[in-house]
Amino acid sequence: MLNEIDLENDMSSPYFVINKETCHQFESDMKSIGAEVEGTYGAWSFYCKGVILEEPKSEVSMEKSTYSEDDYSMFDSVFNFSDWTIKSQNLNFTAKIRKSNIWDHLGLSSYKKIHKDLDYRYKCEGDNGSFFNSILGSIQLLMAKECLYYFKIENGVLNLKFEADQTFISEFKDLRKLIKEG
Repeated sequence: MLNEIDLENDMSSPYFVINKETCHQFESDMKSIGAEVEGTYGAWSFYCKGVILEEPKSEVSMEKSTYSEDDYSMFDSVFNFSDWTIKSQNLNFTAKIRKSNIWDHLGLSSYKKIHKDLDYRYKCEGDNGSFFNSILGSIQLLMAKECLYYFKIENGVLNLKFEADQTFISEFKDLRKLIKEG
């Protein structure tokens, strides 16, 4: 269930309306795949979380925060984050993906380049490569848009974080299906 943060002046704000629409779209998308949804929203921020209890057990959260230095600031900082967690016994290997850094360019890293057009590196242990490569294919759009900032598979749990103002729900559904099928 989604709840409004009731602040007197905020409900007339256009940002309140945008955040409300975003949260209700998230709720609709998540309910379409069988998730229980909870969250809050107001003019300055929102937090929504969807939980799917059927295999593979999954959680998706999305949050937005707006920060100003002071009341007279012309510049606000807006942060939009999403977090996916998928638990499955089919994830019986370890893997990490991260953005390239100076050590990679100097040849001093054990991370391998994913693709010549993507500025991401990976390390994978315990998988023959085909399952992990399929997972990479399902999150290709997140890497192409350069919004992926955390990816880790460990102890049967995939955790992925990205910064974007959209949920990428179809990619999430594809990833869950892929992991379920193993």
